[in-house]
Amino acid sequence: MARDMFRQTEELIDLRNKVTVRQAAQLTGRHQETVKRWIREERLPAQMVGQMWYIDLLDLEKVSSILELKRGIEAFKAGQMVSWNEVKEELN
Repeated sequence: MARDMFRQTEELIDLRNKVTVRQAAQLTGRHQETVKRWIREERLPAQMVGQMWYIDLLDLEKVSSILELKRGIEAFKAGQMVSWNEVKEELN
């Protein structure tokens, strides 16, 4: 019975195309705490492996694109940009 308590399950986790919180922050130009908040708020899917969060690059790209689009729209509404082309240029 004691042996069952210490039996490890060996689950293989594919970390290809995944990044850490630190790497996600660098890629998006955001602070690590911001990325952690996105994870806590379930805005950014992530998987805990050991004590580290891993984020799929596709999920990071989706969240990042949505946030950038929102920024562009807010700037446009505030009169900071005058055309959709300027919004698109700002996103690139």
